[in-house]
Amino acid sequence: DIGLIREMSASKTSASKNAFEIPLSLFLQSSFVQRSKLIHQTSIFLRYCKKFRADFVFTSRAQTEFDLKTPREITAIGVCLGLTIEEAVSALSEVPQKFIEAFIEE
Repeated sequence: DIGLIREMSASKTSASKNAFEIPLSLFLQSSFVQRSKLIHQTSIFLRYCKKFRADFVFTSRAQTEFDLKTPREITAIGVCLGLTIEEAVSALSEVPQKFIEAFIEE
């Protein structure tokens, strides 16, 4: 929702602990047509996140060891969703690190 993205980006502070989660398990568990729609919707959503500078992170939500993905695979998925390599790596490492550091400081 664009309104939610705007709200999160407007209330963003240096100590903000809000980010959108992009769970990769949804892509892996969906059928062909559903996966195609999900990829399209997620790429549009990420475009708005970038436009309004809202943070987002990629998560695996792995239920088995076969659902786990390497950082390189996750970065490639991010690029397929319309991100640059730097943006995909940031969503995988820098943004989560920022939230962990904020959590530790509390």
